[in-house]
Amino acid sequence: MEKQSYYLSKYIPNFITILSLCCGLTSIRFSINENWKIAVYLIILAAIFDFFDGWFARKLKEGTYLGAELDSLSDFISFGVAPSLLIYYWSLSELKSLGWSISLFFAICAALRLARFTADIYLTSKPIDPSMYFVGVSSPAA
Repeated sequence: MEKQSYYLSKYIPNFITILSLCCGLTSIRFSINENWKIAVYLIILAAIFDFFDGWFARKLKEGTYLGAELDSLSDFISFGVAPSLLIYYWSLSELKSLGWSISLFFAICAALRLARFTADIYLTSKPIDPSMYFVGVSSPAA
């Protein structure tokens, strides 16, 4: 039984990351449907899940490269795409192409920031545990 609980515990951080991703994707849906309040709450909930996925990965010592990649993808959707679409549909759509360009710029900056710091995990000469720290400002804070 002990071995089975250890086996399951290694999936907890990734499951929490997937919950964060679901919040981000669902926030996009509510933004498209002009339900701003729920869209914002889902982004906040994604940030809470984002905190706890890293916390559980460190606590359980289950940080993996797969988890780091999944977290980066989830952060891009939840804190790059979802907020930019929320703002676009809420107020920037009236500016037409300029509003869309502003939204794209925000999402692209989020993607570049996440790609840069995720790439650092693979480019460093020393093996590192991706769950132990991050460099820069976290995506939810940005």
